[in-house]
Amino acid sequence: MFLPLYDSNKIAHIERPFVNYALIGFNIVVFLLQWLGGQDGLFMGQITYGMIPAVVSGAVEGPAPWLPDHATILTYMFLHADWLHLLSNMLFLWVFGDNVEDAMGHVKYLVFYLACGVLSGLAHLVVSRCHGSAGGRIRGSGGDHRGLSRALPEGSGVCSQQADYHLSAGASRLGGAGAVGGDPTVLCLYLGQ
Repeated sequence: MFLPLYDSNKIAHIERPFVNYALIGFNIVVFLLQWLGGQDGLFMGQITYGMIPAVVSGAVEGPAPWLPDHATILTYMFLHADWLHLLSNMLFLWVFGDNVEDAMGHVKYLVFYLACGVLSGLAHLVVSRCHGSAGGRIRGSGGDHRGLSRALPEGSGVCSQQADYHLSAGASRLGGAGAVGGDPTVLCLYLGQ
């Protein structure tokens, strides 16, 4: 497992990485709202807003009639299973997100972050369909963060080695680049190359 502690890259092109701060804050608020509901709140939040392939593909009706089935392709990426999941993802975003936002600019960074999350969810959907199962729900921002690790500017030290590590570790879990099963979020890394 890769756990970033800090980076020494200073932001140079923007004054403050406010999009990154907003993403971290939004993730924390969403988790706290679920957590305040206890285990039932966490579970219902993940069932309602988690990306469930059978719901997105229209095979079954979604748990919330007011929420369009395809909306969970966005909402899932702001859910976290527990405190460790939330804190590790937010630490990664805190350490690396500002560098990517600095390199891309505010709007492009937000679009890229969301696109990596959507592509990760779509990859999970494709893999679950190829595998012949409805697939389990997914939550969290792993695909977004893997995309960010690949987008770090050249020469920022650990970024390309860590992205390659995630790519090779993910590909080995998949059993090779074209295999079915495992962690489909590594596809976002392939697109980021």
